[in-house]
Amino acid sequence: MKGKNKIQNVLTLKHSYQYYIKDISETSKYNIDYKTYRSVCEDANKLLSSMIVDEGFFFNIPYRLGLLRIKKKKINFKNLKPDFGLFNESEGELKNKHLNEHSGGYYCMYYWNKKACVVKNKTYYCFIPTRYNKRYLASQLKGKGKELINSYFE
Repeated sequence: MKGKNKIQNVLTLKHSYQYYIKDISETSKYNIDYKTYRSVCEDANKLLSSMIVDEGFFFNIPYRLGLLRIKKKKINFKNLKPDFGLFNESEGELKNKHLNEHSGGYYCMYYWNKKACVVKNKTYYCFIPTRYNKRYLASQLKGKGKELINSYFE
């Protein structure tokens, strides 16, 4: 069954660990258990995510797979997103739109620049951040707002 956002043949962290551990000898200092491997990967990903969001860091993905960064866009006032929280609280009476005033009229998103990517059929691949990373970006924008927006490029 194929469809939108239906991921086929997923490789997980366990597969990555099996690939990592297969060539390492038992006496090597790099021979670690899966729990340690997982915690190292999680810490590295959280550090990378915080650098991208907090500092506007451009991450060059290894093996010439492109560039990952946060991109800001000016809001198009014709296509504003509805405020469903206010709509539900007023029991359908108030139909209001989000203006993103806390971010100076911009919205931000993760952006994978694939110009330098050397993969065949790269237009069929996309980067979808995890829920944690989306929420982290939103919380930082609501907290720091306009100061943080200035570190991102259009």
